[in-house]
Amino acid sequence: MIEKHLGKERCFRLWMNSLGISIDMNNLFGDVRNGWVLLEAHDKSFSGSVNWKQASKPPIKMPFGKVENRNQVIGIGKQLNSSVNVAGNNFVHGKSLYDT
Repeated sequence: MIEKHLGKERCFRLWMNSLGISIDMNNLFGDVRNGWVLLEAHDKSFSGSVNWKQASKPPIKMPFGKVENRNQVIGIGKQLNSSVNVAGNNFVHGKSLYDT
């Protein structure tokens, strides 16, 4: 079961890297914590969907900047009907939903 999820995670990382985002994703759950990479992925997939004036670019030292990015990611997902039971807190800890 875990191997199946690791395969999905690897596939998702490869897809994200193919978009030409600013970092090379090696750890999916760690690399998305500040929300920036997900904003980039949304913008590459749905051009103009991200309000870059409201986004905080890494390195983000203040926690509210990370929260703003994550909230924008979730808001875009809801607008596109593509969010799957995700909250900003899921990103904070950098853990997979499959972690027990």
